[in-house]
Amino acid sequence: MKIKKTVSGKVIAANRKNARKSTGPRSAAARSELKYHSVKHGLLTKALLFEGHKEEAEFQELAAELEADYKPRGVLQAMLVEEISLLVETTDGTMLATEGA
Repeated sequence: MKIKKTVSGKVIAANRKNARKSTGPRSAAARSELKYHSVKHGLLTKALLFEGHKEEAEFQELAAELEADYKPRGVLQAMLVEEISLLVETTDGTMLATEGA
């Protein structure tokens, strides 16, 4: 059972006033950098961040090996193989970070 909460007109007016103050990032550079603010551990990120070309090459090699192993047929299977490679990459980084702590 949901309890419906009523909001007074005074609260709505205050929320609208505060919303006008918040403009968010204004420049293109600031907006571009903003997408990385929530990246803490990489498990939920939409983009992989590599420290260098070596790490990116290793990921590409892993992805190619998984594709060769699973031989996906069709778009869905190809997406699943890609998801596996992303999961392996993100969990490997997490395990390494945890081991060093």
